[in-house]
Amino acid sequence: MMVKRFDSVDKALDYLKEMMSKYTEGVNETIQILEEMKERVNVKQALREVLEESLNMKVQKPSNKIDLGGIALLMDPDEEAIVEEYIKVVEDVPRRKEAFEKLIAFFEKLSSKGVKAKVEILEVGGFPQVVTVKIG
Repeated sequence: MMVKRFDSVDKALDYLKEMMSKYTEGVNETIQILEEMKERVNVKQALREVLEESLNMKVQKPSNKIDLGGIALLMDPDEEAIVEEYIKVVEDVPRRKEAFEKLIAFFEKLSSKGVKAKVEILEVGGFPQVVTVKIG
């Protein structure tokens, strides 16, 4: 968690655009890794299904997940468990990206109107959580 302070809207806007670029890059890398993992998991699931059909019984998976209130702790997980958790995180990306784009659009409008303001951005994990704009 960190607070960034800017003495102008333009500097804050530049920083937000840089944050958005890094966020998008990180998301794209994560999606690529997820796709590779999903392929391996699909093969393993197909093998498990064949095994279950052959033995006429269900193969149980132990749960190694501990929910820490917004953070999933996976103890010695298989790839399937990892993929499931990654998917949950990636599913939230469009909502976060939309919020980020709205914030940037807001600052672009302020900048185009020549608004003078001081800006503080409380950032957690590379994503703005609270933004304050002090006009004057």
